[in-house]
Amino acid sequence: MKNLRIAWLATMVCFPSVCSAQGDEWNPATKFLVVEGLIGASAFIASKNPRSWGAVEAGLVPVLTIISAGDPKAGPAEPWLILIGGGALAAYNLKVDTDKTSESKIFKTNFLGLNALVGAGLAMNLLTGKSGENKKVSLAYAPGPRGGNLVFSYRF
Repeated sequence: MKNLRIAWLATMVCFPSVCSAQGDEWNPATKFLVVEGLIGASAFIASKNPRSWGAVEAGLVPVLTIISAGDPKAGPAEPWLILIGGGALAAYNLKVDTDKTSESKIFKTNFLGLNALVGAGLAMNLLTGKSGENKKVSLAYAPGPRGGNLVFSYRF
């Protein structure tokens, strides 16, 4: 388990520099698989030892928030998303009762929470126009009698 934690932390430290070195040359499927793999590894570590991983998250969240706030490419809401979403997961992991909650439930909660955090960030970037020059993806709102419809489409 200790080796898995070391590998995970090394990956988290090295992954941003690898992605920036690659630029946008990565295939979207590869990006998806790498991100989901990292999310799955994080959720697995949290399920095995939630309090320790919650402490790591509690230490990383403020640092990542400050880094995001200083990044000129980041939107104004991204630091808040990191602070609130990451803080909520850290608080959950620190307070979860491992006697009453199974490892499977902790894994699912962390996995869904991290996916929701990434999804909210992607949606925020798409809605604020920071998603790049991707012309295959569109998100539109169509007003209707009871609020309207949010339509997401992807052109193959």
